[in-house]
Amino acid sequence: MTLSVFVWWILAVACFIGAPRAAVAALSSLSTGQQRNNWAVIVDTSRYWYNYRHVANTLSFYHTVKRLGIPDHQIILMLAEDIACNPRSPSPGSIFNDADHRLNLYGGENSHGVEVDFRGDEVTVTSFIRLLTGRQAPFVAQSRRLLTDADSNVFIFMTGHGGEEFLKFQDWEEITSQDFADAFEQMYRQQRYGKVLFVTDTCQAATLQTRFYSPGILAAGCSKLGENSYSHHIDRDVGIAVIDRFTYYSLRYLEGLQPWSTNTMQHFFDALDPADLQSTPEVRTDLFPQPLNATRVTDFLASTGTFTFESTPFPIQHHTAAKLPIAEWATESCSFYAAYYAYDQQSTGRLPGKCYYHQQQQQLGWQDRSTQRERGGGEGEGEVEGKRQGRTFDGAAGDWWLWVVSVAGILVGSGGMLVGQLVK
Repeated sequence: MTLSVFVWWILAVACFIGAPRAAVAALSSLSTGQQRNNWAVIVDTSRYWYNYRHVANTLSFYHTVKRLGIPDHQIILMLAEDIACNPRSPSPGSIFNDADHRLNLYGGENSHGVEVDFRGDEVTVTSFIRLLTGRQAPFVAQSRRLLTDADSNVFIFMTGHGGEEFLKFQDWEEITSQDFADAFEQMYRQQRYGKVLFVTDTCQAATLQTRFYSPGILAAGCSKLGENSYSHHIDRDVGIAVIDRFTYYSLRYLEGLQPWSTNTMQHFFDALDPADLQSTPEVRTDLFPQPLNATRVTDFLASTGTFTFESTPFPIQHHTAAKLPIAEWATESCSFYAAYYAYDQQSTGRLPGKCYYHQQQQQLGWQDRSTQRERGGGEGEGEVEGKRQGRTFDGAAGDWWLWVVSVAGILVGSGGMLVGQLVK
């Protein structure tokens, strides 16, 4: 067999396998009317060892959104200080947010590593505003860009030292509330977000949101005008405070959430007791289109790629070419299987029970494949390995165009083989 014949056969097989899968992914994306494209921008603006807690605050929220399913390529992480490599650290390569050292936020078996996009001197007011507004230099890597659109929900968390209507960067420059407001207005006019959740953990944090004027922004600050943000506890081994109160109690609430949780923002903010925080958190809602009790926390902090199967079995008709009606069993969070699949006559006639793709995805090896996809390999998000036994692609008349593409691929391959033989 000549090389040309071999290449043609490879193309034919690719057409045969790839076309149905691509169609399934496309149909899946259309199966729900409320597709979300969630991104997170998580920023530590403080440097120096004594600001250890600000780095821990940042990495704590980083691991929270990552656990809830937002992939690394949709998280922009900015750390102004490389605490893990500081010579004062008693545990090099480690950062902890509790005195028991239960979780190494910077690495270790349970954290699955950290992908820092901007570190050290790269964390500036200019780089932050350019990130939000999409005005970065052409040579900036795609992984360091905020590739959002008009349908994106963007979660922004910032921590550091601040005052009335300003937040310090790197201990030598400041960003003001007007800077934030103008950056969000540029994003709005460029259709770079659908909704924004802006959360700050700093002194007088609520003053940073006073000048916002663009629609679709929900803003929360841990302390009102004239109040400070306080640390929670000291790690005696490290010798300094390792987490702030607002972040500590926020994490205690968020640790109980799963990607499919329905807890609302109202419930989340009500759980933050001023007596615990020693400050008064303030929430600005006048620019946001929905009431807090109708906005889920997972609308911002969880991935759209998470899905669940109904725990109650759904009866399936025993027809070889039976098409599953999407509207009957596909929920908002269950879209990947909402394509044209059929159960054969040997099917059990029931959908699987509880089958969750969530923070334990690493146990199934999915997270490794997610990393491969970010590096250019692995399967796409809409593809699932090892389709459940008994499930076949529906070849009913309504999907004739998919099979036309596949058959065309085979014909092209066969033609190429014939031409190769004639040339030979």
